[in-house]
Amino acid sequence: MAVAKGALTVSPEPGTVDATPSTQISLLGLPVRDISHVQVRGSRTGVHAGRLDAYSQGDGGSFLPDAPFAEGERVAVSLQVRDGGAQQRVEWHFTVGYRAGLGAAHFNHPKVRTPAPAEQRSKRAVTAAEAKERPGPLGPNASVPRRETLTQHFHSAPSLHPPRVIVSKHADSDAPGLLFMSPFSVGQAGPMIINDEGQLVWFDPVNVGPTAATKATNLQVQTYEGKPVLTWWEDPLASGGNGRREPQDVIVNSRYERVATIHGGNGLMPDVHEMQLTPEGTALIAENHDVRCNLTSVKGSADGSVWDDVIQEIDVATGLVRWEWNSLDHVPLRAAYDSALVASASYPFDFFHLNSIQQLEGGESLLISARNTWAIYDINHHTGAIRWQLGGKHSTFAMGPGTRTAWQHDARVVARPDRSELEITVFDDGATPRVHRQSRGLIEVVDLASRTARLLRALVNSPPLLAGSQGSVELMSDGDVVVGWGQEPWVTEYGPGGEIRFQAHLPFFEQSYRVLRFEWHGMPSTPPSLALERLPSGRLAVYASWNGATEVASWAVLEADGPAPMSRIATAPEQGFETRIVLPAPVSGSAFAVQALSAEGSVLGTSRSLALPAAAAAPASESTAAPAAGR
Repeated sequence: MAVAKGALTVSPEPGTVDATPSTQISLLGLPVRDISHVQVRGSRTGVHAGRLDAYSQGDGGSFLPDAPFAEGERVAVSLQVRDGGAQQRVEWHFTVGYRAGLGAAHFNHPKVRTPAPAEQRSKRAVTAAEAKERPGPLGPNASVPRRETLTQHFHSAPSLHPPRVIVSKHADSDAPGLLFMSPFSVGQAGPMIINDEGQLVWFDPVNVGPTAATKATNLQVQTYEGKPVLTWWEDPLASGGNGRREPQDVIVNSRYERVATIHGGNGLMPDVHEMQLTPEGTALIAENHDVRCNLTSVKGSADGSVWDDVIQEIDVATGLVRWEWNSLDHVPLRAAYDSALVASASYPFDFFHLNSIQQLEGGESLLISARNTWAIYDINHHTGAIRWQLGGKHSTFAMGPGTRTAWQHDARVVARPDRSELEITVFDDGATPRVHRQSRGLIEVVDLASRTARLLRALVNSPPLLAGSQGSVELMSDGDVVVGWGQEPWVTEYGPGGEIRFQAHLPFFEQSYRVLRFEWHGMPSTPPSLALERLPSGRLAVYASWNGATEVASWAVLEADGPAPMSRIATAPEQGFETRIVLPAPVSGSAFAVQALSAEGSVLGTSRSLALPAAAAAPASESTAAPAAGR
């Protein structure tokens, strides 16, 4: 809510009923020098001392209490703000909610159980019966592939085992960029970039090593401090310093070095669904927490609980919470299409299920998608009030034929044809439980003046794909549309006329929360990797790769004999993630290295040298392609 003549926005907002015990009090809109005499009193815990820390943007600060509040207590806040030459008193109150004791949920879907870490590492084999019954990349009556065919293997990067990507259609297209996904079910889990041939460009396995995570989701290219970066969410296996797992959003530069990590505030943790960076140096993140709740109004238990979905705007530089929005403050429980009948104190009612956030032009409002209310909302970025609702039980707009969604994901405003119209893309899952015959990628036109919504394009697959969760729709600048099918392991790119220009799939049972296309130029901080193999013929096979390098056009092989300097003895065009170069026999050198060359022939990077392996020996690897994001 904005107070003090609209100059100050405060969180928790006045009247909030489920603030967390460790909440900070966010004061946004005035520099901290204009805020004074902050007094905070809990109805049970009394007066709270604390400090006022400024946001890096200079437009406010957060009061950080020295001690947490008590569950169920009412908290009164008062302060003074300077408005011009006058002082104005500001007062409001909020209530701290009762936690159900479960903490935060990092689910993809309430009815799809996320595997435990041990299960994640030891997936069972797919049976022939399952392959025949389940539609997908294997197809009806398809033979079940061996497990080793589901993942990729490289001589020069033996620690990388990303899932294979099979391209089934690749028509000529001018669409620039690479494909970004985050598989997490079959092989190693992690953010992954591929090209249009399905070849690996970059992969960071998050479920290995001392900082292993269960999975990563939502790999994107965004802008941070004026430069393109990669961002994704990951959930570590190990507990943090406070004894709990600390999921985080990660920011990585073009050298694949971590430049920032984003944690939730107020005792909450980021979930899998969304993190959007803003030009102001902030991050909009999705979170949730469980709250005890009487659910009899929606035919649930009087002693029940509910997931409250939360949006926080985090100052990336300081980690402070600038602004917070709670779904329970603005959306009634009866808006949900999910049932509260099975909810209890230990199984919260997932009434809202926030899954996308977009700051609209000007920053005055946010577009969000709530899976379980079947609705897209425009909310005021200052007051938190809902400006309008598209779909659901109480749509602001008359929904034209084909515009209603069910269990949808990834809503985005992609164009504004005129002042009164918006073009919105959304992935309409339509399943779990099933509502539609198939999932769809939709582009809809919303007329704010006439309060109508009409369908512009509906993109479907043949045979039909029905995704129980996840999914994405991305409108490209050339009119192509990239649809990631979420729980179904497919990605399809459609031309402006609806024709399929590109289609690929991950292995059976694999999934990626979103699949998006971006332009990206990566130059790893680690050197290229090298492996050598003596072939039965006596010739030497050289394997070269550079995890994440996008500008390599060719490779050169260097040879040295004893203490003599290395000299170039062969070159070959780049052949994908790993290039194999076979040298003629006999080989006289005792050590070898490789150089990555640009299209102009300049040296981009040089590997470490590797001694010549003995005859008939297994391939010798110089590097295991050390994880590139600071692990």
